[in-house]
Amino acid sequence: MVDLNGTVQRLTDTTPRLGGGPLLRDGTKILYGRIDWITSSGKVIGGNHRLILMDPDGSDEKQLIPDDDHTGTLEYFDW
Repeated sequence: MVDLNGTVQRLTDTTPRLGGGPLLRDGTKILYGRIDWITSSGKVIGGNHRLILMDPDGSDEKQLIPDDDHTGTLEYFDW
């Protein structure tokens, strides 16, 4: 979150993101996408793509769509 003076306040401790989310019209929630990387032998081999809804202060994070067989997707190929 950035105020009008340019002061940045981090809302989550999660670094991988698909993108900053919009604030809902009523200002009660922020929606954003997150990738939780899947690694094997120190290499990234995929990512779990998740849609997260949270309060504007970063609290009360909720994953909107439960994980299933399609949550983890291949991101990189090691030829």
